[in-house]
Amino acid sequence: APEADIIFVRLNFEFEPANSLQETRIADGTEYIFTKADSLGKSAVVLIDYGTHRGPHDGTHPFDEAVSALTGLGKLVVAGVGDDLLAPSFHASYTLAADETTSVTFDIPNYTPSGAFTEFLEIEEWHNSTVNVEVRLTSPMGISTGWIQPGDDSLSSVITDGGIYLQNSVVSTSSGAEKVRIFLFQSGVFVPAEGTWTIDFHRISGSTTGRIDAWMVGDKFVFSPVTGRPAFT
Repeated sequence: APEADIIFVRLNFEFEPANSLQETRIADGTEYIFTKADSLGKSAVVLIDYGTHRGPHDGTHPFDEAVSALTGLGKLVVAGVGDDLLAPSFHASYTLAADETTSVTFDIPNYTPSGAFTEFLEIEEWHNSTVNVEVRLTSPMGISTGWIQPGDDSLSSVITDGGIYLQNSVVSTSSGAEKVRIFLFQSGVFVPAEGTWTIDFHRISGSTTGRIDAWMVGDKFVFSPVTGRPAFT
């Protein structure tokens, strides 16, 4: 854009995982640029060099709505489509019929605990409010949370395969989408176990088919280039 004025906003969250604090900072930075442009009597296009797999991917994630609310005449936002073409599988989906059960598995490859930070992996699964499911997480050693009902959670617990937390359908958006959150974390000497983990979904009500979508939304491990990263299988 020849002769355009350029404003840079530095966001100080280097090495942090994607989270709501980061997204608040980005929305604040976007608002700053538009406010500055208004004071100069100019239009503005904001380029957001940031991506996340959080939210239901339907435009109703709080971050999506916050940024959209800032746009208007002479106020545009542009964001990249992502750099995940060659990344491991970070998304899994399935359509559940009434009373059907399905399993989604994911692998944590071999890694060496860093000692410098706490290892973790976070997964979000989203579904419509009419898709009522109970959820169960099982570790590579066969340790299970048991079935967690809608609106309930497993409480944070520490097993030999690391710390685990499962929260079922307790967050909804303006579209009615509900979230299942799975969080694996280091607790003392117990780190998230390498190997295959299993998430079971059982449709406990509803007469129509319903889709579930799961995304890996954040992790912090030190993997070798050979082993890769956590991935749905």
